[in-house]
Order: sequence, then C-alpha cells, then structure tokens
Amino acid sequence: MLEPSLAARQSVTQFLDALRELPDVHADLAHEEPTGSTTNHGHDAQIALQVAGKSFVLLVAARKGVYPRDV
Repeated sequence: MLEPSLAARQSVTQFLDALRELPDVHADLAHEEPTGSTTNHGHDAQIALQVAGKSFVLLVAARKGVYPRDV
C-alpha cells in the first residue's frame, strides 16, 4: 500500500494530467503541500487553471474515502 502522502501526490498528478487533456484548458500546479507538513490548510495542492480565458484556483484535497454528499 502506498504512503498516504505519496498516494495523494499521485492522485493530484493524475488529476492535473486529465485537466491538461481538456480542450481550451491550461492547468499548472501552483502549490503542493510538502510531505509531513505540520500546517493543515485542508488541501493537498493548489492548481492554477485557465478555462476559455477565465482564471480559477482549484484547491485539491485527496482523500482515501468520503461520503458522496461531502464531495
């Protein structure tokens, strides 16, 4: 089984790759929480996203399991 932080990092990378494959989308990893970070911002990564010329910031929290209503 993967270390939680490694699994989260791989999930974020796969999500970023999927975003980059979409038409008219530009996505970059703006910030990633370091492994073993003592600060808890509630997210694992921050993605700078441009869709059809509009800018967004996505805060990504990778979780092993969640309830559908919480997603």
